[in-house]
Amino acid sequence: MKARLTIGLLAAVAVMPASGFSPLPDCSSLGSQVVHSKEGIVDAAKGANRLAQDENGGGWKLLFDGKTTQGWRGFADKAIPQAWRVENGALTLSKHPEGAPITGRGDIVTDGQFGDFELRLQWAVEPGANSGIFFFAREGATDTIWKAAPEVQVLDDARHKDGELPSHRAGALYDIYEPKCNALKPAGEYNDVRLVVRKGHVEQWLNGYRLVEYDFDSDDFRARVKASKFRDQPEFAKVHRGRLGLQDHGDVIRFRSIRLREL
Repeated sequence: MKARLTIGLLAAVAVMPASGFSPLPDCSSLGSQVVHSKEGIVDAAKGANRLAQDENGGGWKLLFDGKTTQGWRGFADKAIPQAWRVENGALTLSKHPEGAPITGRGDIVTDGQFGDFELRLQWAVEPGANSGIFFFAREGATDTIWKAAPEVQVLDDARHKDGELPSHRAGALYDIYEPKCNALKPAGEYNDVRLVVRKGHVEQWLNGYRLVEYDFDSDDFRARVKASKFRDQPEFAKVHRGRLGLQDHGDVIRFRSIRLREL
């Protein structure tokens, strides 16, 4: 987490397993205890940055063409930060050297805004890397994206210090809901994400497993926010429409096959 002004302090992360890390059970070992579905899984043999066969004609659209950064820009900025580029068909963030200036860096957001939607994408991290997928991001409401926008965590769990807390692990709603189990692939491999948001109900899926499910208007959600890092952020999750965002946490991260349909 999370403010881009702290990138220089957070970029240097050990790539050895964190000392306080205790793994969650592997999702594949839990059987019917965790819901599994093949929806949203990209067939790597058919290539990235394209709609799947079952997505054609279903209102799906690509938010990243695999060649340009069209449709994306910096949070509260008209241009995309220089640290983001297209590399080998992936929207890629470069490493931020410790102590280097933060010029040309920052979180990015979509041009479009969305309310109820299903998002599907793939991400891959370098060893020890940290990032996130924001939704309902609003410019002008706060000075940084994380103060208002909920975040689906992107992390190399075992090698980043954030992984010591289950609510900070890959697939979590950051600092609020922890994943039910570990569905994460090794660093360097692409992970498939599904994020389904409908009338305040949210499902967060990773590699075919539903890891998190909650309702924005529930007493449970409100209680968890009050116990989280967002308790002093009055704009957090206040509205149910906004931009999608990708986080610059100073580490190398790759996103591709970003598809969305409005519900």
